[in-house]
Amino acid sequence: AYMHVRKIYFNIYLNLSNTLRSRVCWLNVFTNIIMESKMSAVEFKNSDIDFLVNKVPLLYDHNGNKIVSKKVACLVREDSGVELGTCGMRYMPIQNETIFNFVKNVFTNETEIASIKSFDDGMKNMLFSEELEDLEFLTKSGDRVQKRIFALFSHTAGYSVRFGITERVASCSNVFPTLIKQSAFRVTHDNLSESKLELGKELFQVIREENQVMNNLYTILESHKISGAKDIENIIKASLDIPAKAVIEDLSTRSQNKINAMVSAVESELASKGNNLWGLFNGITYYANHISREAKDLNENQKIFQVHLGSEKYMMNRALSFCKRIANVPDFVEEELY
Repeated sequence: AYMHVRKIYFNIYLNLSNTLRSRVCWLNVFTNIIMESKMSAVEFKNSDIDFLVNKVPLLYDHNGNKIVSKKVACLVREDSGVELGTCGMRYMPIQNETIFNFVKNVFTNETEIASIKSFDDGMKNMLFSEELEDLEFLTKSGDRVQKRIFALFSHTAGYSVRFGITERVASCSNVFPTLIKQSAFRVTHDNLSESKLELGKELFQVIREENQVMNNLYTILESHKISGAKDIENIIKASLDIPAKAVIEDLSTRSQNKINAMVSAVESELASKGNNLWGLFNGITYYANHISREAKDLNENQKIFQVHLGSEKYMMNRALSFCKRIANVPDFVEEELY
């Protein structure tokens, strides 16, 4: 908060100094104040994750008798009583506010928490940063790829919080996530140790390194020409996890309709981005973000869930792996989120 207020006063100071040269600078003062107020950080209170999680005994019925389990407990929201999952007796729930404060401290001096999303009644949650201009990438053809950091945490995961980058291609609003290596942290319930926090703050150096790897990959994909219809068919099969030798005409009508829709999406992106692997990949991400049957009639939160944690995420991962194989780029096995 101190850094944020200091930044506002610094902008005011600069503009007030410039008034000696021109009265027009007073307009800049108020413009900067308005812009700063729009960029204010999201608060934990009254957000979608402002609730406590309790561990309660798990009961089961045996011959009409209610027996308390000695091995398994339930994780329950205190406000609504909704069950979030089960855990072992030694597990202690990590409260949302603890994770929020940890992420906020990790982001200090780098960015701010700009939005909070909660899924599955609060079992899975994501914190998103503001767009980071220093990570933004511009392809040779002028495609702008915007970047945001996300923090992912769940009340059933084997770690407390995991970080990644949300990649957004501005020309078509295609979004796809990439996880950051060595970004899984366990945070104790009552103690944010200095060592954990320092490791978290070092995360931005890792993020910048991996972001450069992704940017280099985009350049490779853009420069690699495709052979035509066969590559389109192969990437669609790969993204849908259909065997490469399968004959499309032998598939169900539903599958053929989906494939036809994907072909149209791919051809459209190839026409705008060039006859290369970058256009090929963006065709699949366009389908996953905008056309997929699972993505229709969903609210904003549900769409974010699909592309970051749902079936569309895996579709896009398989498509990216296919493109990397064609371009002879070593592939990596992404760790599963849950």
